[in-house]
Amino acid sequence: MKRCPTCQKTYTDESLNFCLDDGAPLLFEAGTSSSRDSGATVIMREGTAGILPPAPTQVSAPRGVPTEVLPPTQSTIPQQPRSTAPEAYISAQPTQPKSHLMTAGITAIAILLLVLVGIGIALLMRGTSDTKTDAASTGGVANGNSSPAAQPSSSPPVSNNQNSREPGSTTGAPGSLNITATSSSTRSPLKAFSYAAANALDNSLLTAWIEGVPGPGKGEWIRCDFDREVKLNSVVVTPGYFKTAALWRQNNRLAAATLYFSDGSARGFTFPDLMQMQTLDVGGVRTRYVRLVIMDYYAGSVDSEDTPISEMSFKWEP
Repeated sequence: MKRCPTCQKTYTDESLNFCLDDGAPLLFEAGTSSSRDSGATVIMREGTAGILPPAPTQVSAPRGVPTEVLPPTQSTIPQQPRSTAPEAYISAQPTQPKSHLMTAGITAIAILLLVLVGIGIALLMRGTSDTKTDAASTGGVANGNSSPAAQPSSSPPVSNNQNSREPGSTTGAPGSLNITATSSSTRSPLKAFSYAAANALDNSLLTAWIEGVPGPGKGEWIRCDFDREVKLNSVVVTPGYFKTAALWRQNNRLAAATLYFSDGSARGFTFPDLMQMQTLDVGGVRTRYVRLVIMDYYAGSVDSEDTPISEMSFKWEP
């Protein structure tokens, strides 16, 4: 049996070494012995008969609620896999130079695209600049298509006395007349386009004679001289700028004209506002030239200053 020297509580469990109440080391009661050491000789200290020497002090955990070991809780947040690469290597990776290279690459691509777009726009502007109107507006530019207008059909002569085609013409056939053209004025060239009187005799609807005085050109004239005297039956006039239908509408068109001949006679004609060649019957007058004087005009939708004549041709016989 063991007794606590502090609280005098006794314990029959010999395996206990400390009091369960105050933690003091337990001593065997006098006259009792441990069942394990019943045959052992007990050496008693002097003056302490029946009292065993105190055992070494052992610190026991304070009493209380027994400690429960809880199982580890499962985290609901999925753990990201750990990188197998060493941390020192990962932290040493250069990130800033890559971002600089990427930024430089994107900038270079953007600049290249801008250059290509600029070149495309420049080529487009260069291609369309030649198709814009050279219809000679002194105050602005009229726009038109680059493709020539379809050859308009001939309309009945204004004099209502249309004659059949005569053996001679100015189309370049054998025996054709040599004709030169002059004019009272000529509009100044615009870029690569000229507006000389000779344009009215070049058999092309892409060119035109345009007078060069301020205003619509009333009283201005174009004269065609033949290399010899002929019997002139009719004059075919293409009034307006026939390069395209748009240019024809944007520029002035011939509304009335007077034809003068070398024999001193003259004939006046009016023109419908149609994009058609107009055949003027002059009645077989013998002449060495024809001088056409602008008397009136239809105003253009964009350019009301210039009155073009695209072509003149003649039906004649010796």
